[in-house]
Amino acid sequence: MAASGWQRIFVVFGMLSFIWVVAYVIMGVSRPEDDPHITTEERSFIIRNRTVDPETHRRQSSRAELDTHAMNWRVLLTSRPAWAIYVAHMCYNYSWYILLGWIPQYFNQALDLDLTKKGGFAAALPYMCGYTGTLLFGRLGDLLVTRGFRELHVRQTMNAFSFLGCAFFLFSLRLAKSAPVAIALLCMTLFTSRAAMAGYWVNMIDVAPNHAAHVMGVSNTFGTIPGIIGNVVTGAILDATGSWDLVFAIAALVLVFGAAFFHCNASDKSIYAQPGSSYGEGYSSTSTASSSFTSSPSYGLSLSSSELRDEEASLLENPM
Repeated sequence: MAASGWQRIFVVFGMLSFIWVVAYVIMGVSRPEDDPHITTEERSFIIRNRTVDPETHRRQSSRAELDTHAMNWRVLLTSRPAWAIYVAHMCYNYSWYILLGWIPQYFNQALDLDLTKKGGFAAALPYMCGYTGTLLFGRLGDLLVTRGFRELHVRQTMNAFSFLGCAFFLFSLRLAKSAPVAIALLCMTLFTSRAAMAGYWVNMIDVAPNHAAHVMGVSNTFGTIPGIIGNVVTGAILDATGSWDLVFAIAALVLVFGAAFFHCNASDKSIYAQPGSSYGEGYSSTSTASSSFTSSPSYGLSLSSSELRDEEASLLENPM
Protein backbone atom coordinates (compact mmCIF):
# COMPACT_ATOMS: atom_id res chain seq x y z
CA MET A 1 0.00 0.00 0.00
CA ALA A 2 2.86 2.36 0.82
CA ALA A 3 4.31 1.74 -2.65
CA SER A 4 1.26 3.43 -4.21
CA GLY A 5 1.68 6.56 -2.08
CA TRP A 6 1.44 7.36 1.60
CA GLN A 7 -1.81 9.27 1.04
CA ARG A 8 -3.65 6.06 0.20
CA ILE A 9 -2.86 4.62 3.64
CA PHE A 10 -4.76 7.44 5.35
CA VAL A 11 -7.64 7.27 2.87
CA VAL A 12 -8.12 3.52 3.29
CA PHE A 13 -8.03 3.49 7.07
CA GLY A 14 -10.14 6.64 7.25
CA MET A 15 -12.82 5.00 5.10
CA LEU A 16 -12.74 1.85 7.22
CA SER A 17 -13.31 3.96 10.33
CA PHE A 18 -16.20 5.77 8.66
CA ILE A 19 -17.82 2.47 7.67
CA TRP A 20 -17.46 1.20 11.24
CA VAL A 21 -19.11 4.35 12.67
CA VAL A 22 -22.08 4.04 10.31
CA ALA A 23 -22.51 0.36 11.18
CA TYR A 24 -22.28 1.11 14.90
CA VAL A 25 -24.86 3.92 14.74
CA ILE A 26 -27.28 1.63 12.89
CA MET A 27 -26.72 -1.59 14.82
CA GLY A 28 -25.31 -0.58 18.21
CA VAL A 29 -27.45 -1.05 21.33
CA SER A 30 -26.80 -0.63 25.03
CA ARG A 31 -28.23 -3.94 26.25
CA PRO A 32 -28.63 -7.43 24.78
CA GLU A 33 -32.36 -7.17 25.55
CA ASP A 34 -32.60 -4.38 22.96
CA ASP A 35 -30.63 -6.11 20.19
CA PRO A 36 -32.90 -7.36 17.37
CA HIS A 37 -30.01 -9.03 15.54
CA ILE A 38 -29.23 -11.83 18.00
CA THR A 39 -31.12 -15.04 18.61
CA THR A 40 -33.13 -15.77 21.74
CA GLU A 41 -30.59 -18.42 22.73
CA GLU A 42 -27.68 -15.99 22.43
CA ARG A 43 -29.56 -13.31 24.34
CA SER A 44 -30.35 -15.76 27.13
CA PHE A 45 -26.73 -16.91 27.27
CA ILE A 46 -25.45 -13.33 27.61
CA ILE A 47 -27.96 -12.48 30.34
CA ARG A 48 -27.14 -15.64 32.30
CA ASN A 49 -23.40 -15.04 32.19
CA ARG A 50 -23.05 -11.28 32.30
CA THR A 51 -23.91 -10.72 35.97
CA VAL A 52 -20.90 -10.27 38.20
CA ASP A 53 -20.84 -11.37 41.81
CA PRO A 54 -23.42 -9.70 44.11
CA GLU A 55 -20.81 -7.55 45.89
CA THR A 56 -19.48 -6.05 42.65
CA HIS A 57 -23.04 -5.57 41.37
CA ARG A 58 -23.89 -3.76 44.61
CA ARG A 59 -20.95 -1.37 44.26
CA GLN A 60 -21.64 -0.61 40.62
CA SER A 61 -25.38 -0.11 41.13
CA SER A 62 -24.93 2.10 44.18
CA ARG A 63 -22.40 4.34 42.41
CA ALA A 64 -24.75 4.78 39.46
CA GLU A 65 -27.63 5.64 41.80
CA LEU A 66 -25.50 8.21 43.62
CA ASP A 67 -24.34 9.68 40.33
CA THR A 68 -27.72 11.09 39.29
CA HIS A 69 -26.51 14.66 38.88
CA ALA A 70 -26.60 16.44 35.56
CA MET A 71 -23.27 16.85 33.82
CA ASN A 72 -21.43 19.70 35.53
CA TRP A 73 -18.41 21.25 33.83
CA ARG A 74 -17.20 22.90 37.02
CA VAL A 75 -17.00 19.56 38.80
CA LEU A 76 -15.42 17.99 35.74
CA LEU A 77 -12.69 20.65 35.62
CA THR A 78 -12.01 21.13 39.35
CA SER A 79 -12.32 17.65 40.84
CA ARG A 80 -9.05 16.20 42.11
CA PRO A 81 -9.94 12.61 41.16
CA ALA A 82 -10.75 13.84 37.65
CA TRP A 83 -7.45 15.70 37.44
CA ALA A 84 -5.68 12.55 38.60
CA ILE A 85 -6.99 10.95 35.41
CA TYR A 86 -6.19 13.96 33.20
CA VAL A 87 -2.61 14.27 34.44
CA ALA A 88 -2.03 10.52 34.18
CA HIS A 89 -3.38 10.58 30.62
CA MET A 90 -1.09 13.44 29.64
CA CYS A 91 1.99 11.83 31.19
CA TYR A 92 1.20 8.50 29.55
CA ASN A 93 0.69 10.11 26.16
CA TYR A 94 3.98 11.99 26.37
CA SER A 95 5.95 8.76 26.05
CA TRP A 96 3.34 7.17 23.78
CA TYR A 97 3.60 9.91 21.15
CA ILE A 98 7.39 9.85 21.32
CA LEU A 99 7.32 6.12 20.62
CA LEU A 100 4.89 6.59 17.74
CA GLY A 101 6.72 9.47 16.13
CA TRP A 102 10.41 8.95 16.85
CA ILE A 103 11.20 5.26 17.24
CA PRO A 104 11.84 4.72 13.49
CA GLN A 105 14.35 7.59 13.57
CA TYR A 106 15.89 6.20 16.78
CA PHE A 107 16.53 2.85 15.10
CA ASN A 108 17.92 4.57 12.03
CA GLN A 109 20.24 6.99 13.84
CA ALA A 110 21.27 5.11 16.98
CA LEU A 111 21.19 1.51 15.75
CA ASP A 112 21.64 1.89 11.98
CA LEU A 113 18.45 -0.05 11.24
CA ASP A 114 16.06 1.27 8.58
CA LEU A 115 12.63 -0.10 9.52
CA THR A 116 11.16 0.89 6.15
CA LYS A 117 13.54 -1.40 4.27
CA LYS A 118 14.14 -4.22 6.71
CA GLY A 119 12.83 -5.11 10.10
CA GLY A 120 9.11 -4.60 9.44
CA PHE A 121 8.24 -7.40 11.85
CA ALA A 122 10.64 -5.95 14.40
CA ALA A 123 8.79 -2.64 14.21
CA ALA A 124 5.43 -4.38 14.73
CA LEU A 125 6.53 -6.69 17.55
CA PRO A 126 6.43 -4.08 20.38
CA TYR A 127 2.85 -3.15 19.45
CA MET A 128 1.88 -6.83 19.40
CA CYS A 129 3.25 -7.05 22.93
CA GLY A 130 1.20 -3.99 23.84
CA TYR A 131 -1.95 -5.68 22.53
CA THR A 132 -1.16 -8.77 24.61
CA GLY A 133 -0.64 -6.60 27.68
CA THR A 134 -4.01 -4.91 27.19
CA LEU A 135 -5.81 -8.26 27.28
CA LEU A 136 -3.78 -9.64 30.16
CA PHE A 137 -3.89 -6.65 32.50
CA GLY A 138 -7.57 -6.04 31.84
CA ARG A 139 -8.31 -9.59 32.98
CA LEU A 140 -5.98 -9.23 35.96
CA GLY A 141 -7.63 -6.01 37.11
CA ASP A 142 -11.10 -7.58 36.95
CA LEU A 143 -9.84 -10.65 38.78
CA LEU A 144 -8.43 -8.60 41.65
CA VAL A 145 -11.68 -6.66 42.06
CA THR A 146 -13.71 -9.88 41.93
CA ARG A 147 -11.47 -11.37 44.62
CA GLY A 148 -12.41 -8.53 46.96
CA PHE A 149 -9.59 -6.02 46.56
CA ARG A 150 -10.75 -2.44 46.71
CA GLU A 151 -11.13 -0.86 43.27
CA LEU A 152 -9.13 2.24 44.20
CA HIS A 153 -6.10 0.21 45.18
CA VAL A 154 -6.35 -1.99 42.11
CA ARG A 155 -6.40 1.14 39.93
CA GLN A 156 -3.45 2.66 41.80
CA THR A 157 -1.40 -0.53 41.70
CA MET A 158 -2.01 -1.24 38.02
CA ASN A 159 -1.32 2.37 37.11
CA ALA A 160 1.91 2.45 39.12
CA PHE A 161 3.07 -0.82 37.56
CA SER A 162 2.34 0.58 34.11
CA PHE A 163 4.02 3.95 34.52
CA LEU A 164 7.03 2.85 36.56
CA GLY A 165 7.61 -0.25 34.46
CA CYS A 166 7.39 1.77 31.27
CA ALA A 167 9.74 4.40 32.75
CA PHE A 168 12.28 1.74 33.71
CA PHE A 169 12.40 0.12 30.28
CA LEU A 170 12.44 3.47 28.46
CA PHE A 171 15.32 4.66 30.61
CA SER A 172 17.10 1.36 29.94
CA LEU A 173 17.02 2.05 26.20
CA ARG A 174 20.00 4.33 26.69
CA LEU A 175 22.05 1.20 27.45
CA ALA A 176 20.98 -0.69 24.33
CA LYS A 177 23.83 -1.10 21.86
CA SER A 178 22.16 -3.47 19.39
CA ALA A 179 18.82 -3.66 17.61
CA PRO A 180 17.67 -6.95 19.25
CA VAL A 181 18.24 -5.53 22.74
CA ALA A 182 16.45 -2.28 21.87
CA ILE A 183 13.50 -4.19 20.37
CA ALA A 184 13.26 -6.39 23.48
CA LEU A 185 13.21 -3.30 25.71
CA LEU A 186 10.55 -1.67 23.54
CA CYS A 187 8.47 -4.84 23.75
CA MET A 188 8.61 -4.69 27.55
CA THR A 189 7.87 -0.95 27.45
CA LEU A 190 4.69 -1.42 25.44
CA PHE A 191 3.67 -4.54 27.37
CA THR A 192 3.93 -2.98 30.83
CA SER A 193 2.46 0.33 29.67
CA ARG A 194 -0.87 -1.35 28.92
CA ALA A 195 -1.47 -2.05 32.59
CA ALA A 196 -2.72 1.55 32.59
CA MET A 197 -5.88 0.25 30.90
CA ALA A 198 -6.78 -1.20 34.30
CA GLY A 199 -5.53 1.97 35.98
CA TYR A 200 -6.48 5.51 35.03
CA TRP A 201 -8.43 4.45 31.94
CA VAL A 202 -11.09 2.38 33.69
CA ASN A 203 -11.05 4.79 36.64
CA MET A 204 -13.10 7.14 34.46
CA ILE A 205 -16.08 4.84 35.03
CA ASP A 206 -15.39 4.71 38.78
CA VAL A 207 -15.49 8.47 39.28
CA ALA A 208 -18.32 9.25 36.84
CA PRO A 209 -20.50 6.17 36.20
CA ASN A 210 -23.09 8.11 34.23
CA HIS A 211 -20.73 10.71 32.77
CA ALA A 212 -17.65 8.65 31.88
CA ALA A 213 -17.94 9.76 28.25
CA HIS A 214 -17.53 13.41 29.31
CA VAL A 215 -14.52 12.55 31.47
CA MET A 216 -13.02 10.65 28.55
CA GLY A 217 -13.65 13.58 26.21
CA VAL A 218 -11.92 16.07 28.48
CA SER A 219 -9.10 13.65 29.29
CA ASN A 220 -8.47 12.80 25.66
CA THR A 221 -8.42 16.51 24.78
CA PHE A 222 -5.78 17.18 27.43
CA GLY A 223 -4.03 14.03 26.27
CA THR A 224 -3.30 15.57 22.87
CA ILE A 225 -1.20 18.33 24.46
CA PRO A 226 1.86 16.13 25.09
CA GLY A 227 1.58 14.97 21.49
CA ILE A 228 2.45 18.53 20.51
CA ILE A 229 4.87 19.34 23.32
CA GLY A 230 6.64 15.97 23.29
CA ASN A 231 7.42 16.08 19.60
CA VAL A 232 8.65 19.67 19.78
CA VAL A 233 10.82 18.98 22.84
CA THR A 234 12.22 15.78 21.34
CA GLY A 235 13.09 17.52 18.07
CA ALA A 236 14.75 20.39 19.91
CA ILE A 237 16.81 18.02 22.08
CA LEU A 238 18.00 16.00 19.10
CA ASP A 239 18.85 19.13 17.13
CA ALA A 240 20.79 20.64 20.03
CA THR A 241 22.51 17.57 21.50
CA GLY A 242 21.74 14.55 19.34
CA SER A 243 21.20 12.67 22.61
CA TRP A 244 18.56 9.95 22.67
CA ASP A 245 19.54 9.29 26.28
CA LEU A 246 18.10 12.66 27.31
CA VAL A 247 14.92 12.05 25.29
CA PHE A 248 14.21 8.78 27.07
CA ALA A 249 15.25 10.13 30.48
CA ILE A 250 12.73 12.99 30.24
CA ALA A 251 9.98 10.59 29.16
CA ALA A 252 10.78 8.36 32.14
CA LEU A 253 10.63 11.29 34.58
CA VAL A 254 7.27 12.39 33.18
CA LEU A 255 5.92 8.87 33.74
CA VAL A 256 7.20 8.79 37.33
CA PHE A 257 5.47 12.11 38.02
CA GLY A 258 2.24 10.81 36.47
CA ALA A 259 2.33 7.68 38.63
CA ALA A 260 2.83 9.71 41.81
CA PHE A 261 0.12 12.26 40.96
CA PHE A 262 -2.46 9.60 40.18
CA HIS A 263 -1.65 7.61 43.30
CA CYS A 264 -2.07 10.67 45.56
CA ASN A 265 -5.27 12.04 44.01
CA ALA A 266 -7.25 9.11 42.59
CA SER A 267 -10.58 7.97 43.99
CA ASP A 268 -13.07 5.19 43.35
CA LYS A 269 -16.13 7.24 44.28
CA SER A 270 -18.30 9.41 42.06
CA ILE A 271 -16.98 12.96 41.78
CA TYR A 272 -20.61 14.15 41.59
CA ALA A 273 -21.75 12.33 44.71
CA GLN A 274 -18.93 13.12 47.15
CA PRO A 275 -18.83 16.57 48.76
CA GLY A 276 -15.58 18.46 48.78
CA SER A 277 -14.10 16.57 45.84
CA SER A 278 -12.90 19.72 44.11
CA TYR A 279 -9.70 21.66 44.62
CA GLY A 280 -10.05 24.08 47.49
CA GLU A 281 -13.05 22.27 49.01
CA GLY A 282 -11.25 20.11 51.52
CA TYR A 283 -11.09 16.86 49.59
CA SER A 284 -8.60 14.48 51.11
CA SER A 285 -7.28 11.61 49.04
CA THR A 286 -4.91 10.57 51.80
CA SER A 287 -7.67 9.21 53.99
CA THR A 288 -8.99 7.21 51.07
CA ALA A 289 -5.62 5.83 50.07
CA SER A 290 -4.57 4.90 53.58
CA SER A 291 -7.49 2.59 54.29
CA SER A 292 -7.16 -1.17 54.20
CA PHE A 293 -6.29 -2.59 50.80
CA THR A 294 -9.07 -5.13 50.98
CA SER A 295 -11.69 -2.88 52.54
CA SER A 296 -14.73 -1.97 50.50
CA PRO A 297 -16.64 1.32 50.82
CA SER A 298 -20.17 1.17 52.10
CA TYR A 299 -22.72 2.63 49.72
CA GLY A 300 -25.84 1.72 51.64
CA LEU A 301 -27.33 -0.55 48.96
CA SER A 302 -27.46 -4.32 49.14
CA LEU A 303 -28.55 -6.80 46.51
CA SER A 304 -28.62 -10.45 47.47
CA SER A 305 -27.82 -13.41 45.24
CA SER A 306 -31.47 -14.48 45.25
CA GLU A 307 -32.56 -11.02 44.09
CA LEU A 308 -30.04 -11.17 41.27
CA ARG A 309 -31.33 -14.59 40.22
CA ASP A 310 -34.94 -13.32 40.28
CA GLU A 311 -33.94 -10.35 38.13
CA GLU A 312 -32.18 -12.58 35.62
CA ALA A 313 -35.08 -15.03 35.50
CA SER A 314 -37.47 -12.18 34.74
CA LEU A 315 -35.28 -11.01 31.87
CA LEU A 316 -35.00 -14.52 30.46
CA GLU A 317 -38.75 -15.06 30.58
CA ASN A 318 -39.48 -11.70 28.95
CA PRO A 319 -36.74 -10.98 26.38
CA MET A 320 -37.06 -7.72 24.50
